[in-house]
Amino acid sequence: MKVKILSVKDVGIVNEERIILEVTEECNIGKYLIAITHYVSGDNSISVVQKGSYFFPNLQVKKGDWVVLYTKNGTESEKKNSDGTTSYFYFWGLSAENLTKENDCFVLIEVNTWKTVIRKK
Repeated sequence: MKVKILSVKDVGIVNEERIILEVTEECNIGKYLIAITHYVSGDNSISVVQKGSYFFPNLQVKKGDWVVLYTKNGTESEKKNSDGTTSYFYFWGLSAENLTKENDCFVLIEVNTWKTVIRKK
């Protein structure tokens, strides 16, 4: 992966909860998504059942850039950092705390290809 989760900050605080990602190699952040799920007790694996997911928009990011995903509502923005990198801010638009149980977790997934199927009536 060319992006990694550094930390999750202010878990359970609705207006502050966020996932902080670091770009380790130049890539398109639109090939990544964050899912909310939970650890399976005693199995050290994650559940296949998701509580939700967030796809990042297509955007080329560079090594050293930061991507911050707030779980609250907000407007996308970016900020140039003094070291020449950029911080990108995204907002999931969820209205309540997301990691509400001890074994809940965020999972970063790299998606290199997919097929869209349109449901027909």
